[in-house]
Formats: sequence, structure tokens, C-alpha cells
Amino acid sequence: MTGISVMDFDYVLVRPAPRVLDGEVAVVLVSENPDHPRRTYPVAHVRVQGRMVARLGLAGPLTLTRRA
Repeated sequence: MTGISVMDFDYVLVRPAPRVLDGEVAVVLVSENPDHPRRTYPVAHVRVQGRMVARLGLAGPLTLTRRA
């Protein structure tokens, strides 16, 4: 979902919802990525799972290091 600034290792908070408003980010069973062609689906084939309400961006994978 890099097109909306959700990067690898980010966390998103999703509130379950059967529908979303225009401009909100919906959680459905398809992905958004500008590296892939745009796809459209008939409304009957799309089921909204919820809506994104927050994003926690991390700089990269969490690694633990030991201090000497």
C-alpha cells in the first residue's frame, strides 16, 4: 500500500466496518500498489472488512541489539 504511504513494517489500526466513506481507506481482500495495474471489481465481488483509522510508521524491521 505504498501509494498511500503505508510501508513495509508499518502497523495499521483497523476498525471493523461494513462500509467506508469517500476518502477513507477501506480494508478489503485486494491490495493497492502503484507497481501493479489498477483493477476493478463488480460491487457484488467486493466485501469491505473495515476501515483504517491509524498508521504507525516504523523505520524498518525491529532488531534487538545487546549493549556491551
